[in-house]
Amino acid sequence: MRFQIAYHSDIGNTKKVNQDAIGFKEIEFDDHRYALSIVCDGMGGLQKGEMASATVIKSLLDWFENVFPSICEDFSYASIQKELEIIINKCNKALHDYGVDEGLQLGTTLSALLIRDDGQYLIANVGDSRIYLINRDSAIQLTEDQTFVAREIMNNRMTVEEARESKYKNVLTQCVGVNEGLEILFYRGKAVADEFFVACSDGFRHYLSETDLYNSLIGIIDNDDEEEWKRKLTEITESNKEKGEKDNITSVVLKLSK
Repeated sequence: MRFQIAYHSDIGNTKKVNQDAIGFKEIEFDDHRYALSIVCDGMGGLQKGEMASATVIKSLLDWFENVFPSICEDFSYASIQKELEIIINKCNKALHDYGVDEGLQLGTTLSALLIRDDGQYLIANVGDSRIYLINRDSAIQLTEDQTFVAREIMNNRMTVEEARESKYKNVLTQCVGVNEGLEILFYRGKAVADEFFVACSDGFRHYLSETDLYNSLIGIIDNDDEEEWKRKLTEITESNKEKGEKDNITSVVLKLSK
């Protein structure tokens, strides 16, 4: 099995800097191939959000290349998750300490997908960037948003409809770099044939329901043309901009192919 990937990132209608960042790397070890795909959505004044997202991307890709091979032999979720927690918390401390020293607040979301060529995967997620799994039947949101409105919905203090209109809908409850403590959400599973992943910053999906996402990208299941995938992602991005999306817009498609 081989990994195929396509991505698109756009500064959007109103931002002066694209604070989103994408990372991807493949390695081969003990007759298996592994891939790490990352989407980060930075926040902070001037170019500090851009720096935060780029810092986390670089740190995780370096970890994947230099540390991961020593722990990946049996693809033990427990050991890999522990090491991911260590490196993400190191990123959190570095960004937080920098912000304290400079008298500013900066941070980034994180959606990281670590996958082996047999379909086994582990996701680490902080904030409201998302990872979906699309199969022949539907688009499934694998990650949970760490936002004020998501917490209110979970606690039955707000309806989904109210959340869509809330002025607090973009307020994060977790973000790498903002606070000393950090809650990282992990998800594990195994992808099978006729499934692929979509990772995105929130700017990509504000105007997309899961049904919209499914209808727009389902053709990828039977199509291995990465340039066509990129065209699809670009079309969705341009449609979002026409509908009024103000944020940076970033998306990644990752698929295991024969």
